Amino acid sequence: MHDIKFQCKDCNEKDCTKSEANLLRYKPSWASVAGYDVCVAWIGEGAVSNDKSVMRMSEPPVDGKNCTLQVNHPFKASLRDPFWVLFRPWDSAVNGWEDFPHELEFARVVKCKPVEIIKKNAKSYWVVIEVLESMEFSKISDRFAKCSGPIQPYPTQRMSRIDWNDLIYFNANLEGDVTAWFICQKQGKQMAMLLYGTSGWHEDFFFAGNRPLSAEEFKCLEKDFL
Repeated sequence: MHDIKFQCKDCNEKDCTKSEANLLRYKPSWASVAGYDVCVAWIGEGAVSNDKSVMRMSEPPVDGKNCTLQVNHPFKASLRDPFWVLFRPWDSAVNGWEDFPHELEFARVVKCKPVEIIKKNAKSYWVVIEVLESMEFSKISDRFAKCSGPIQPYPTQRMSRIDWNDLIYFNANLEGDVTAWFICQKQGKQMAMLLYGTSGWHEDFFFAGNRPLSAEEFKCLEKDFL
């Protein structure tokens, strides 16, 4: 049973099951974590958002601290179970990493323990959570064992690539309606895929793991995203 759920804006179901089913369906075999992306906003300390604007956290969350999240469709969760979400700093949360690549080093993969719902309406819930684990992107390969598995398909329109330190961000979208993105890491002479994200009508997900890439696989990515 879910304590946090929304009426779907696409299929109009009061408790849409498609997003939860797709979270499992889209999870790559190499991923250790599945969670929610930009449908989650991290609210600044001492502030609860009104219905039209969000005062976002400017600093990454810290293990053991309580924070407030504003969550929207397709987010779904129970107050009894931990869940995973992304933390994106202010500018990249609103405008993407293409314009603010330096914020990749401040982004986090976060495991959350729900504490209480403090406010809700038809479009959003405001949830206090305890941060169980806040992980830098560059540390994902230390946290998770290497795994194999196919690379997820992606659109072949409006493709871009951003390099920042040891991270490479690939993004592709189909007229803004269907989006896929990857974050890879340079590991000496080798490469690994750390994150994959997808968004669509019932999706706003990310997946994290440690998937080594062969030289040929990385060449194919580079060729597509030139």
